[in-house]
Amino acid sequence: MKAHALDPMFALRGTDIPFVEERWTMLASDQEAFYPYYEDTVTESDSHFTAITYLLLALRQHLAGRPADWAFANMFVYDQPGNRNRKVSPDVFVAFGCGHHTRRVFRTWVDGGSPVAVFEVTSLTSRRTDRTTKRVRYAEMGVEEYFLFDPLGEYLPGQLRVYRREQQDLVPVVTRGRYLSQLLGLELVVEGELLRLIDPVSRIPYLTQAESFVANEAAVRQADEERRRADAERRRADTERRRADALEQKLRELGATE
Repeated sequence: MKAHALDPMFALRGTDIPFVEERWTMLASDQEAFYPYYEDTVTESDSHFTAITYLLLALRQHLAGRPADWAFANMFVYDQPGNRNRKVSPDVFVAFGCGHHTRRVFRTWVDGGSPVAVFEVTSLTSRRTDRTTKRVRYAEMGVEEYFLFDPLGEYLPGQLRVYRREQQDLVPVVTRGRYLSQLLGLELVVEGELLRLIDPVSRIPYLTQAESFVANEAAVRQADEERRRADAERRRADTERRRADALEQKLRELGATE
């Protein structure tokens, strides 16, 4: 048996020659497992978690009918093959042309290009990184729209700041608490600790999980009530029909006796 046969990493090396770090990196860089997908979790408030979860689920609902486009949350984005250290992890991002399949990490050269829109649910502790380092990084990656949402209102006036691509930079635009994204086909409106997504054509908002549950419960109750009313109407109609049949039978009997 060859010495390297028991090496669990040999399958990724794909060569019988002695191990060389440069060759290993070159070969492994084509494998998703080469790129870390996990690091120590950064804690966040319930408000931030709720805002992130809502954005992810609402965006996925919005994109459900577009099989090439999808939304992701807290996933490492790598944009340089073979470089495990050049990565960024947006709170939420949208990418076009990547498909809906699951993945550990997002590799721009594999998954159809860079994210087109990025959301950071920001806070006092992350404000400097979100407004400078990440903004510059996302501009370099080719992001078209960059959204900062401050659910607790800790430092952003109006809680929302939007950056839009102009040439090679992401520059701020005036929002006043709402913004119509032509890129995403959505209107974004600040509602307390939520950045609400609304269909600009139908004016129908995307609901939170809790709101969807309440709406579904209300729909079930309404359906039950309509079913009960329909059953009662059928029973009333049956009673009226039987009464009419009985009256007709009685009239026939009276006519027969005359």
